[in-house]
Amino acid sequence: SRLAHSKLIGYWRTDLGGLNEVFHIWEYPSYAQRTAVRSALNNDTAFQSYLRTVQPMWIEQTNSVLRLLPWCAGIDSPSSTGAYELCTLSMSGTGRQQWEKLLETNVLELC
Repeated sequence: SRLAHSKLIGYWRTDLGGLNEVFHIWEYPSYAQRTAVRSALNNDTAFQSYLRTVQPMWIEQTNSVLRLLPWCAGIDSPSSTGAYELCTLSMSGTGRQQWEKLLETNVLELC
């Protein structure tokens, strides 16, 4: 399961702003752990199968690594030393219901 590798903070799609965008944030205790998770996902057959299904619908992907600002109280007590990865996927406008259902089904299955 994808959740066996790292903690899912949330999965969102845009209602305003950029169309057909999906955001998800994963928590890692450190950059070293993020590197280890990425390596493990490369060898996870279920995750690789999911990628093969959804990648043809991707137009663009942007990854950012975030750090909690020291003055922020946080929402769900995030670790002040953890790294948080924000992935932004721009999806094709055609077949929105299809890719939205695929994301929902596969994320829940992988979790």
